[in-house]
Amino acid sequence: MDIVLHTIYKGAVKHVVALAIDGKSAARDYLQETEKTKPKEFTKLSVRIQSVADTYQFRNSEIFRSEGNGIYAFKTSGGLRLYAFNDENQLLVACFGADKAKKKQQQKDCQQARKWMDRYLEYKGSGANIEIRS
Repeated sequence: MDIVLHTIYKGAVKHVVALAIDGKSAARDYLQETEKTKPKEFTKLSVRIQSVADTYQFRNSEIFRSEGNGIYAFKTSGGLRLYAFNDENQLLVACFGADKAKKKQQQKDCQQARKWMDRYLEYKGSGANIEIRS
């Protein structure tokens, strides 16, 4: 297994990265697709990522909130969701993205994000080096 992190935004407080496992990155693919198909919402999401990364204790749950089990979601009013988790306080790892869906689908999206997180933590726990690329 090969894991690489790609920088999305390096803020004053947090470094937001997209997780790629064996060359596949659900978060990065989602962001690229959203940028093409929903540019206005993509811009809103980008601004929200920057706001969270630049603020020491971000508290607006309409923009960024815990979904449980260590997973957080960047959200836009237009329905974009980018799921992420914290690693060592300064690193925020985006692992999965999806458009807002019904509650049942959101639970599945969170489970999918949790699987990405578990694979990352397992790999990191093995002592392997994880590269961050810009």
